[in-house]
Amino acid sequence: MAATSANEDNISLRVMVHKQENKVIFAEADSNFVDTLFSLMTLPMATIVRLMKKCHDQNLKALGSFTNLYQSRMDLSLSHFSKEESKFMMLNPRTSSFDHCRKLQLKIDDTEPIANYFICRNVSCSQRVGPFFSTCNFDRCSYCGALMDRESKYEASTVHNTGQVACFDGSVFVCDGLTFIITDDLRVMPKTSDSNILLLGGSSVQNLVSNETGTNAKKMKLKVALQKSTSKFLFAEADEDFVELVFGFLEIPLGTVIRKLKMNGSTSIDGFGNLFTSISNMKVGNHIKSHDLKDMLLNPQLEQKSISQHQIFPLNVANSSQDHQGRCAHRPCSKKTWRRNSTKRHLIKLSYSSQSIPQTIISDTTESKDSRVQESFLKASVKFMVTDDLVITPLSFVSAIAVLNKLNVLVDDVEEHELSIGGEEGVKILEAGLRSSSTLSDALLNGKKFKL
Repeated sequence: MAATSANEDNISLRVMVHKQENKVIFAEADSNFVDTLFSLMTLPMATIVRLMKKCHDQNLKALGSFTNLYQSRMDLSLSHFSKEESKFMMLNPRTSSFDHCRKLQLKIDDTEPIANYFICRNVSCSQRVGPFFSTCNFDRCSYCGALMDRESKYEASTVHNTGQVACFDGSVFVCDGLTFIITDDLRVMPKTSDSNILLLGGSSVQNLVSNETGTNAKKMKLKVALQKSTSKFLFAEADEDFVELVFGFLEIPLGTVIRKLKMNGSTSIDGFGNLFTSISNMKVGNHIKSHDLKDMLLNPQLEQKSISQHQIFPLNVANSSQDHQGRCAHRPCSKKTWRRNSTKRHLIKLSYSSQSIPQTIISDTTESKDSRVQESFLKASVKFMVTDDLVITPLSFVSAIAVLNKLNVLVDDVEEHELSIGGEEGVKILEAGLRSSSTLSDALLNGKKFKL
């Protein structure tokens, strides 16, 4: 058995190892470890890439081209975004399970909770039904257009649509006191009297995602530069719609990625695919605490007020996922109690009392309408260059020549083709990006013939 540490961030495992091959056969773990393992499904891909970049383990393989994609998004100048908040939102995606995962005994995500919110500097806006709020101080008020840079702090408790305060006693997702068997390829099952080596083959859930709606028919154009003599991919010239599509991969939670790739028959996600299936096989009440928590793992929801109009995947975006209650730090508002809706970024005035904040608030049924906005995060006037391994930069003649020089390709050995990108191609790019450093070649050119 692994050594036990006094540090609460360490969890002991009992591991069975094949001596000759020095390979793990399976491990026994308690509910706290399985909680953390299952919580991986809720992490946006951007969070996973960021955490992997901080890990210096030489045995940890790079996540295909996603590291380049993440770095490109970080390096892209604010001048190319439609507004400053867009870059902040794209770099800091969160799911509605964030507060739940903060309660894990073994926390992987080191993202800090949002403690400060910003409302309009114009006091008169606060006299309305309630000020919109932002998580960054460079967004603009929906009422008057002024900067929302007046800081507000909240002592908030999480409440759900049922009006009940969330309870996190013991484990978070799975039932307390259980022991689980975990195979080397991430099949997870409760340890029972008949949990023996015959069960290690696992089982699959049929038609798990067969009823998911397909991607829409929206198409976008992508110009690709190929080497005439070899048909080798050199780079692509892309508009903002394609760049928002691939940048959007970083916002998608892992569980959504796995579900989408499983639906398309991908075999490149075997380990995480097994983990996804294991969660699906868990019985509510016996293994997982509730249907809502199981759905949170299998269908993680993004928590943001707007989505890209160029997103071609059917994402789950929380409509009214969580309400928080608190008191504004701004003096004219300090005696008011507000309810904060985390998705719609709106503060609803509850009272003008200076009394203590109540523990339970019932959600208003009148606010059930989806208020998310579909918008473009990047300026439409900008052209981008996209390399095979998803390095994205503003397009310029100098940058194109630099790529050709790096690849030892002459200008007269280059030709341009235009490709149509839709849902099917988007899934191929997503899958190839997870495993390959030649993402666009593998996804778009594999087997495709061009007239030279």
